[in-house]
Amino acid sequence: MNWGALKGPAVIFAALAVVAWWFALRAGKRLSPTAESGPIEVADAMEYVRRVTEPPGPRHADLARLWAPTTAAGVEVLPEGRVFYPRMLEDIAAARHSVHIMQYGFQPGVIGDQFAPLLATKAGEGVAVRVVVDALGSHAFTGSRAMFAGLADAGVQVMFHDLVPPDRHGPVGTRRMTAQLRQTGRVEHRKIVLVDGQVAYIGGAGLEDHFFDGRFHDVYIRFTGPVTHQLQAIFLATVGYHGGGLPVGDDELQEYFPPVADDGPYPVTIFMNWPRGWLPLTDAASELIRTATERLDIMNYYIGEAHIIREIVDAARRGVRVRLVIADKAHANGVTYGAFLHHYDALLGAGVEIWEYPAVVHAKVIVSDDRALVGTLNLDAWAMYRNPELGLLFESRDVADQFVSVLFEPDIAMSVAGAAATGWLRRARNRAFARASYLY
Repeated sequence: MNWGALKGPAVIFAALAVVAWWFALRAGKRLSPTAESGPIEVADAMEYVRRVTEPPGPRHADLARLWAPTTAAGVEVLPEGRVFYPRMLEDIAAARHSVHIMQYGFQPGVIGDQFAPLLATKAGEGVAVRVVVDALGSHAFTGSRAMFAGLADAGVQVMFHDLVPPDRHGPVGTRRMTAQLRQTGRVEHRKIVLVDGQVAYIGGAGLEDHFFDGRFHDVYIRFTGPVTHQLQAIFLATVGYHGGGLPVGDDELQEYFPPVADDGPYPVTIFMNWPRGWLPLTDAASELIRTATERLDIMNYYIGEAHIIREIVDAARRGVRVRLVIADKAHANGVTYGAFLHHYDALLGAGVEIWEYPAVVHAKVIVSDDRALVGTLNLDAWAMYRNPELGLLFESRDVADQFVSVLFEPDIAMSVAGAAATGWLRRARNRAFARASYLY
């Protein structure tokens, strides 16, 4: 073999790989964009959709928006897939107008094989069923390809987000390449289940078996109230952004924003990160940690960003009771987890309680005094700076206490207290992981 002949292509390939990776990393830099106008009120949610979905459809910047504080009703904290999946399926089965699902992971299996046929059935009944998934996280072109093709054939509008270029627009069956690279280097990490524009779920789990059988520990909240109109607007704008078909005309659009039966007693605000540089959710998470005065409970899959670690340490040092619930060492691995282990000494030394739970802890929840943030945000660089992410901030002692009593206290009772890594080799490895964590 003529190895010399391969040098030129190899150099070109390496250069292109570096450029592509730098593009992904640069997506994490804060560019401080500003929204075109003030926060969108619930009453303006339908008008926002009507405006941004007019031909040629939403611009990328149209999704970088602030959302005005509103309220929610009927908030339920639902830990574990064996609890929240049946509730979702029940609500979807009762849908009369629309079912909207946004997911990072949706795959065939015990769970996927319950959701997919039900979605197809509802589409056959005339319900508008739309699904937005991340192509990578859902294995859209490999193991899940037949499932998504079947859904499209049944009348479900299926949209893919493309981590790997080229970006493509349109529903499955009509996708076309575009010249843009807006999706490259980031994944669609938001998770929404929205039924009839009235019943909503937000959480961290995909529609996948490992969230059902106990290998991954996660939580969803189920709620109603005015905030569902803002979530509907976010979802429909995302569908339009990906080139999907949307309702036309005010009468048809109005059906997606039905009257709210109960305004609800729980103040809540939607925060959404949108690449690149639009980071309201990151800022909200950081602000919760910085301003905690009495209690700070955090449950997260990845806690690796250095400034978040510093803010957690500072909270403990000023007298806040800080509890972190993470996976035990038997269920967690990888660079970001190693980066977190590097900070064990500083966290424990400041008085932080670290509780290691006997499963992969995938939930993303922060309880700070009387406030609670739940959604999709991991506390690592990809989630905090690069991916589309979504969270709801409840400013309600009742909701915060529900998270503590239903989620944190039972989990801590099942956990063991964490201890710092020992041995110079492990410490050196974790230090290296901490330095590299921004790349992951």
